[in-house]
Amino acid sequence: MKINLSEIYRVFNTGFEGRDVSVPDICTDTRTLKKGDVFFALIGDTDGHRYAAQAFYNGASAIIVEKYAEGVETAKQIKVKDTTRALLTLAAYYYKKFGKLKCAAVTGSNGKTTTKELLAAMLSEKYETLKSEKSFNNAIGLPRTVFKLKDKFDAAVFEIGMNHAGEIKNLVSAISPRVSIITNVGRAHIAFFRDGLKGIAKAKAEIMTGMEPGGVVVINADDDFAGFMEREAAKRKLNTVTFGIKNKADVRAVDIVTAADGTYFKVNCLKERFFTGLKGGYNIYNAAAAVAAAMAFKVPGKSIKNALAGFKMEGFMRFEKVRLKNSVLLINDCYNANPDSFSASIEALKKEGYKSVVAVMGDMLELGKSSAAMHIEIGKKFREIPLKNFFVYGKYSGQVKKGYGEKARVYTDREKLSRVLKQAVEKGDTVFVKGSRGNKLEEIVEVLK
Repeated sequence: MKINLSEIYRVFNTGFEGRDVSVPDICTDTRTLKKGDVFFALIGDTDGHRYAAQAFYNGASAIIVEKYAEGVETAKQIKVKDTTRALLTLAAYYYKKFGKLKCAAVTGSNGKTTTKELLAAMLSEKYETLKSEKSFNNAIGLPRTVFKLKDKFDAAVFEIGMNHAGEIKNLVSAISPRVSIITNVGRAHIAFFRDGLKGIAKAKAEIMTGMEPGGVVVINADDDFAGFMEREAAKRKLNTVTFGIKNKADVRAVDIVTAADGTYFKVNCLKERFFTGLKGGYNIYNAAAAVAAAMAFKVPGKSIKNALAGFKMEGFMRFEKVRLKNSVLLINDCYNANPDSFSASIEALKKEGYKSVVAVMGDMLELGKSSAAMHIEIGKKFREIPLKNFFVYGKYSGQVKKGYGEKARVYTDREKLSRVLKQAVEKGDTVFVKGSRGNKLEEIVEVLK
């Protein structure tokens, strides 16, 4: 890191005593703590204050707390009102050390991580680029990425997530994106928004609040809220670039051809013909969004083409294909789920024409009063694919069965489902697994491997 201990004390208006030292890293988990790190006692599923004293005695140069830890001298503790908010405050301070950084931020209901990975690959063709690891897109994950900044980086791509209004505004306050992408407005986390999709659209538009003056907002021209996003950008005197497939757009994917090895397409504003190993219309939207952002950063078309051709989406559990024994193809899409991402996955399965498909569906969470209706909706959509078997898991499995029909096999015990599924899968089958993260369907995936 590029920060001294005295600076951290100064950020939180706390007097510093003793010898000043360079801080190796910021730590929120004592299991990864290194000597000299500054430890933040965050309150989440567990209370980090339980480990604050341990962190200090394990070598932390200071601990950030909401209440003083017993047995640790007060001078080694920085007391704040909210440690999570303090972490973001320090990240904002640290980010400002890298004023010339070409910064991009990506949000949206679907496709954030894929678009972030694609854009980072494109920027890396021209710039030394830092990107958010995995899906580190919240008040803890975003600072973790910021603290990895070094002088060698020319660009950075941050993923920004949310499930409540105001979250994106808080997160983007720590960085100053020159370019922001809003992939789409969908029904993820709709339970937390009284005014439904309109509320979600307003929350996504919060990404504009922290942008550089005159920055560029990349907007999905095929999204129902495209006009709303353009008006919001105009209010803030931001520039806009649209992308899409169906409607008129600044960056429009055309001549799309799906082949066995991936997808070929062009965009209306570049001469190159692109190839990506990704399949599915939703991935072409992600690619088009990334192309639009990369162009805003002056990345040449040939460099964009090279990045797309070499791109692999690995280790994210998003339509990840793994060949198992007995020629079984596992399609692991169990990282997260909402009605829109399920619809996109079903469309991809249908277009690619997989045979002997065994589908495993888990609950879609955080849909509120609409949960029952939306599970019925997805159950009906699964009728579009000739399934060999359809296993449904979770609280709303009955609603899925109501939509699909009597042949849906309902389970509320994950271990039992794992045993039955393993026995049911036969040579040559394609097994598709998808559900919200809270279902822990990755445990079922591991049983199959």
